[in-house]
Amino acid sequence: MKAVLQLSRQSVVMPDYLTRKEVAAQYPISYNTLAYLASRGEGPRYMLIGKNSVYMRADVEAYFASQFVDLKPRVKRRGGSSKKSTFS
Repeated sequence: MKAVLQLSRQSVVMPDYLTRKEVAAQYPISYNTLAYLASRGEGPRYMLIGKNSVYMRADVEAYFASQFVDLKPRVKRRGGSSKKSTFS
């Protein structure tokens, strides 16, 4: 999808750019979360064109790629605690 911005009676089509609304529609993140992250200086990079926040598709995808968590395998422990309770 292409970002289409209305600038003084004419529309501008920007092929690799997405509005905040388009990002929220195409990726697993809400419009409000994008706005919140932007207010904190976090989230994907964006630029302001007038009052519109515009994101490059590559920046949105890079942001999501950076959010992966590497899980470590759990170490299964054998047996119980070797200490005896002092409260007998």
